[in-house]
Amino acid sequence: MRKLPALAASFISVLSISSALADPIPVVAVNREIGLSMAGIFDNLVGGYGSRSQSTGGQWYGPYSYTSQSRSRRIGWVPGFQVDASSMIDLGRVHNVYASALFRLGSGTRNDKYASSYRSSYGQDTWQTNGGADARSTYTRGEIGKGFLLLNDKALVTPFVQGGYDSYGSYSFGGQNAFFVGLGLNADYALTDRLVLRGRFGWAEILDTTTYRVSRSATRPRWEGSLGADYRMTRHWHLTAGGDYAYTSYGHDSYLDRYQNAIEGQISNSGTSSGIQNGLTLRAGLAYAY
Repeated sequence: MRKLPALAASFISVLSISSALADPIPVVAVNREIGLSMAGIFDNLVGGYGSRSQSTGGQWYGPYSYTSQSRSRRIGWVPGFQVDASSMIDLGRVHNVYASALFRLGSGTRNDKYASSYRSSYGQDTWQTNGGADARSTYTRGEIGKGFLLLNDKALVTPFVQGGYDSYGSYSFGGQNAFFVGLGLNADYALTDRLVLRGRFGWAEILDTTTYRVSRSATRPRWEGSLGADYRMTRHWHLTAGGDYAYTSYGHDSYLDRYQNAIEGQISNSGTSSGIQNGLTLRAGLAYAY
């Protein structure tokens, strides 16, 4: 009879250990992963520039005018990869504290198109180029937020703040670089115990766009949207897939400069510039849930 209390104690101990080792609910489990994905990265960057110069003529030169227009476009897909890691833990009485980091790299060849024309007092001309050009990019992002469980723990929404760094280049991973900060919302929904649908909506402000298609430094907004799925094969190994879209408007910029001298008379110089960028990343890979 003395063995019964010992057996009961052992059984309770086993239950406690099993409970401690129990799988987290699906929508939390997908936020505790380290993943590696192959990616196809599409980018479409369009910029336009126009300038105009006029003079009334002075003591040495007669009236003069010059007008030019140019347009550039970088478009195409390149292969790449993505590494990401996320964690969701409880800190005291605060549940589902979320943090994540992501790094994405692309390298390949995109189509570079450029067209330009000018007209002046002495003549006019038009030319254009079109061909493949080396294109390389990196995208680094970190997020911190807090998750809220809904619908009997089948759904999880996680507001977050984000920050990161973009770089674009040709024959190097640099040349056009900018930091960004913003916020957003992640949403996860468990269709089954194994399959979770994932969504993300984000906004970020690019802090310096001088290296892009505007004439002066200015912050510009970027809007982001993602859809994906996470399928649990085993307790630790998950298949992941999804697509990420981003749209950035670099705005419209202009300048006007006027002055006068005896040689050329009254001179007026003006210019405009604008740019947009949209991109799509399709990815599929494997994640380890811890």
